[in-house]
Amino acid sequence: MKVSWRPEHEQMIKKKIHSKASHRLSEMFMQAWKTQKKSNSMFDDVWNSLLSIQNFATDRAKCSQAQPNRASEIGGNLQR
Repeated sequence: MKVSWRPEHEQMIKKKIHSKASHRLSEMFMQAWKTQKKSNSMFDDVWNSLLSIQNFATDRAKCSQAQPNRASEIGGNLQR
């Protein structure tokens, strides 16, 4: 079956390819994040960026948890 290329379909085709590639990259990053193992197809600088984002997210979670503890006027410890 021969499919002819039509210029009016180019935008739709590009959008579909971009969507599938974006989904695949998201899956790859999530898998690396969960397993803490770098994929062979992932560049070192991308892996290091992923790790720095993960560390930042962990630090932000700790910070947001500690904020109410510091703001307490009761005194003592309000650990959750």
